[in-house]
Amino acid sequence: MNDIRYRIPRHPLQGITVLLLLLMAACSDSDNGLDDPTPPEPVPAEITVEADTESLRSVEPSGGSITVSLTATAQWTATVEDAGTDHWLSVSPASGRAGETTVTLTIAANESPDARSASVVFVCGDDEETLTVTQQQGDVLAVSQEVYELPATASTMEVNVQANIPYTTEISVDWINAVTTRSLTEETLTFQVAANEDTESREGTITFTSKDGSLVCTVTVKQAGEELYLEVTPQTFELPATANTMEVNVQANIPYTTEISVDWINAVTARNLTEKTLTFQVTANENTGSREGTITFTSEDGSLTRTVTVRQAGEELYLEVTPTHIDVPAEGGTYTLDIRTNAGNVSIDTGDIVWISVQDYQIIVAPNTDREERIGAIVVAGEGLSQMIEVTQAGKQPSGAGGQIEDFEENEEEW
Repeated sequence: MNDIRYRIPRHPLQGITVLLLLLMAACSDSDNGLDDPTPPEPVPAEITVEADTESLRSVEPSGGSITVSLTATAQWTATVEDAGTDHWLSVSPASGRAGETTVTLTIAANESPDARSASVVFVCGDDEETLTVTQQQGDVLAVSQEVYELPATASTMEVNVQANIPYTTEISVDWINAVTTRSLTEETLTFQVAANEDTESREGTITFTSKDGSLVCTVTVKQAGEELYLEVTPQTFELPATANTMEVNVQANIPYTTEISVDWINAVTARNLTEKTLTFQVTANENTGSREGTITFTSEDGSLTRTVTVRQAGEELYLEVTPTHIDVPAEGGTYTLDIRTNAGNVSIDTGDIVWISVQDYQIIVAPNTDREERIGAIVVAGEGLSQMIEVTQAGKQPSGAGGQIEDFEENEEEW
């Protein structure tokens, strides 16, 4: 550049004019290639993240926070990936401008039986860095269902146990038994529950305890009592008229009483909850008509009643008469009539025979004054049954030579 010297006018306006001329001259020199500086290159977008890798790899189950140092040359963002729906890992702040800053990673407590991992991705332009956070599992001992309501019948129950630590199992009652034993890899334990043969409900517990005693889970088992029942078989007896012994099978789980409606049925064995067969004695029916009686079983609270009906046939009708034939001499006589019957009222009929009569079961035969033998019959009858007694009476015999004149006259015609 030429060394140009200017004389500064003294008048103010002249000075301003000179300055303007100098500026114009400078611009003219620059346009002519006298001053050509190089523009600065743009800064690339970069991000650097620094953190304690040991802390990232093994976060305590209780959770916590980790501080990360971040340097970026441009606008940046941070995004959490693979943290699941519970969002147990978060980052703050999640974005920022160029420069140096600190970012906080917050980790929630891990209440699951498994370790878990998630990532935080930091992006600045096309540059990115990823931090992986791994949290250890906590001590877990839990059951999926705490109360089981079971019927009185025998059953099998399954308890889903979530645990990542050794534990013991304790059952409070003898009617629950473990089928499968505890195992860290087996999540479902099976228990056998015996039938409740009592009418009252009952309750038991299954307690799971970690070996160090810090964790306890209890499952309560409530089993209903057996439904009340009172059953008798058979419910009807058809018996002959003769004396009999009958057995009634009783199945009951409650105390009961027995009531017999007639005096011809008698209990041989008394009521007993452990005795299932009761014996009853039935006396002979000496009447011709059938008869009926009942045995009623009633629970002591009166809620259940069962009835056994006993029908006994009447005795078969019979009519036995002795003698059935009588030989009577001509002079007649008296004979005893023996009648055995269950026919009730019995009639004795001699028909139109006048020489035979019956008084107080005595057959009276009048003398036969004729020479001829005579025959008569007596009929004993009752309720459709009859028995005939045949009576044969000899004729009067003639006397010897020294007999009476009456005998001679009576036999005159024979001569």
